[in-house]
Amino acid sequence: MMRKAVCGKLRGIPERLCLVRFLPRYLLIMFVSLFCAAWGGAAQQPALMPMPAHVALQDGGFVLQKTLHVQWAAYRDPLLDRAVDRFFVRLSQRTGILFSRHTPGREANALTIRCDGNDSQYLTLHADESYELNVTSRAIELHAVGPTGVLRGLATLLQLVEASDGGYAFQAAKISDKPRFAWRGILIDVSRHFIPLPDLERQLDAMELLKLNVLHLHLTDNESFSIESLRYPQLQQKGAADGAYYTQAQILNFVQEARDRGIRVVPEFDVPAHTRSWFAGYPELQSRPQLQDDGHGAKSGVLDPTNPRVYEFLNHFLAEMSGLFPDQYVHMGGDELAAPHWNKDSHIQQYMQTHAMPDAAALQAVFTQRMERVVRSKRRIMMGWDETLSPKIPNNIVIEVWHKTKVATEAIRLGHPVVVASFYYLDLLRSSEEYYSSDPFQATDPDSTSAECSLVLGGEAAMWTELVTPEMLDAALWPRTAAIAERLWSPREIRDVEDMYRRLDQIDSELEISGIRQHLNRLRMIARLSPADTQTVLTLADALEPVKGYARWHIVKKLSEPPIQNSLLDALYPENLAARRFVGTARSYTTRHDTWQYDELYGTLLQWRSNHAAFEGIARRTPALHPYLTSSLELSDLANIGLESLDALQRGCELSDEWTKNAKSVMARQRLEADEKSALPSLTVIAIEPGIEELVQATIGPRTSIRPCEPAVQ
Repeated sequence: MMRKAVCGKLRGIPERLCLVRFLPRYLLIMFVSLFCAAWGGAAQQPALMPMPAHVALQDGGFVLQKTLHVQWAAYRDPLLDRAVDRFFVRLSQRTGILFSRHTPGREANALTIRCDGNDSQYLTLHADESYELNVTSRAIELHAVGPTGVLRGLATLLQLVEASDGGYAFQAAKISDKPRFAWRGILIDVSRHFIPLPDLERQLDAMELLKLNVLHLHLTDNESFSIESLRYPQLQQKGAADGAYYTQAQILNFVQEARDRGIRVVPEFDVPAHTRSWFAGYPELQSRPQLQDDGHGAKSGVLDPTNPRVYEFLNHFLAEMSGLFPDQYVHMGGDELAAPHWNKDSHIQQYMQTHAMPDAAALQAVFTQRMERVVRSKRRIMMGWDETLSPKIPNNIVIEVWHKTKVATEAIRLGHPVVVASFYYLDLLRSSEEYYSSDPFQATDPDSTSAECSLVLGGEAAMWTELVTPEMLDAALWPRTAAIAERLWSPREIRDVEDMYRRLDQIDSELEISGIRQHLNRLRMIARLSPADTQTVLTLADALEPVKGYARWHIVKKLSEPPIQNSLLDALYPENLAARRFVGTARSYTTRHDTWQYDELYGTLLQWRSNHAAFEGIARRTPALHPYLTSSLELSDLANIGLESLDALQRGCELSDEWTKNAKSVMARQRLEADEKSALPSLTVIAIEPGIEELVQATIGPRTSIRPCEPAVQ
């Protein structure tokens, strides 16, 4: 009935949002909290993320009506008009109200936007992103120096929407805001798995809402060459996996969409290694030893840095790409060069001896120098991964740190700007807390001078896609990247993890409402595995997470074959926020003993305990679900331990030593299986285990009544 009622209230919302009727229970609760409170529920404190530099929430708010008049003061241009158009679309998605803006007179409700003027530094590191926002019961005023500040202010204003009695309002607030770091990016690898443009375009909308301003596209790698070249057409004709690549017309449109949102698109063309796809059409560019193991279970080739034609080719290629990507920066890779490629080539070895180069690293430094000159000739600044760092390369090259954090200190001491990615590798499947607690400056020595620290431009969340399909992309990125966005935007002292998670829950729902498919795609994937009984598989999935780190990648490398995709593992959230909420409720109940917490825990645990019988029946008929039978059984066992603990706590009695020993043994096994080296074949971890441990620990030790009891849960 709740699902039917919610859908009935949303007639003004795009059709896809009525898929709310398919949402699992915990998502439905979040959805209702955002929308149905307007029909009699209590208002919620708005979730601001990234948290502004200075914010003062005030009583009351600006009540939204069907008419919201926009008044412009000072500067206005088509880019700003399009930004306001997007704002109203998103506001309608959030509220279900179809707004009218074309009303005569100034007596209508007004949003006044004062932009001081055009910013000549728009879409550069020096763009002014600051803004001031003042919301009262009578008016909304947004002031910014330039267009970027208007975009950032509108994103914050949208997050101030809250349900109020009978409708919606913008929470009254006074905000002054600006970013901490100028470079706040996402890297998306579109080579290992090609990401269709509609999937990329969705990410632009999420990035704008969360004030991220750089999209770094990893366009070429061993696996595929994903962009069209007209000058060298065999790059994509022979090098694009399955013939999938972006046309130049598509890229031009996409870059414009990003530009409208204050997002710079930085292309990466990874050289001299990771270049196997280049050689399908142009084998003459390759060093003479043919394809070799690249150390990651794949075959790789390397450009020949002694061949003059390589530089001629790259010069013409970059000239062509510069017409598609106007950004000041171009990333030339430079990572994971396997020295044997050059060491086994007699021609290259002779060249190195002639030029007194002691090793492959020295030759790579020369290659980097020459590439920097090529890039500079296109009026661009070169970026490279941390392996490119050498005292011999120009210090204007931006070093992106990905695996050796000490490189950041070396780089800034040599005068290089630095972008930190090492803390923010999303494919490691870490929690939002881990990313949130990692500051770009942690990659530098504490003794670094202020001048050196000023060279730390910011950071990037890195989404490598060896194991991520387009269908998995949204959940792989969101909502965890929102925590990274806050770390890169907000003041360093904003570090309250619990408050971050409180806001992240709401942001997760708001992203879904705005069109990000982190939940809908997951439901589709699970329904595909078990169309006749999706709920049983979903109940198991709601308690699981993937094993952290590169456990799955290690298996892929060992087997030397691509992973099985479209598995339940692919449909799991990298971080299970519902499981985290269960753990929090369990922890709270052990001290507060609230009735509603008992009822919530009891109902959830009972569902998990009884789910195995149904799952076992489905899995026996579905080979893709066979690996998860053990996880399902262990979830049932853990849930039973939780129910028995809950019962003991409720009755005020003490469970036997033998029971406690058995419970601890089961939980210890779960913790062992959570390690990437000891993981179950399913590569899953039961994410609710810490909540069970909270309940078990609460049954141990002095109690009000220490009479023994036998488990009485039915």
